[in-house]
Amino acid sequence: MEAIKKKCLQCQSSFLVQRNPHQQYCSRSACQKIRQNQWRQQKRQQDNDYRENQRVANRRWRKKNADYWRNYRATHADALTHNRERQRERDHQSRACKAARATDSPLANSDALTNDNVIKSGTYNISPVTGNLANSDALRVKITLLSVGCET
Repeated sequence: MEAIKKKCLQCQSSFLVQRNPHQQYCSRSACQKIRQNQWRQQKRQQDNDYRENQRVANRRWRKKNADYWRNYRATHADALTHNRERQRERDHQSRACKAARATDSPLANSDALTNDNVIKSGTYNISPVTGNLANSDALRVKITLLSVGCET
């Protein structure tokens, strides 16, 4: 096979493809790490057996290394402080989100988003709001939940 010149998806540098014509990443270790992590993430999402095997292996490692995090916290005080500060920020943001949701009043739907009913992935009809009334020009959309969060 003749060498093909391609651009790495991660670092955008040029590299020569010598074996696999579908290669998309250069051989730099940082780029390969990204490629491998993406593969693992995709595999976990699509392959139930792989996901279960990973879960079992993770549980086995945690059981074998039960003191890992206790030892890590004892030897990394700076990380412990940083993590506690970040957790305080997340807790503060979460409390602010809950307070904001408690004061929101639903306009056209009596069971609007609350702490108890998070939006689920699915197909929804959405109607634009004009003034104080919902418009009859509904749109059908498919929503895929990526993460649960709140913007204040």
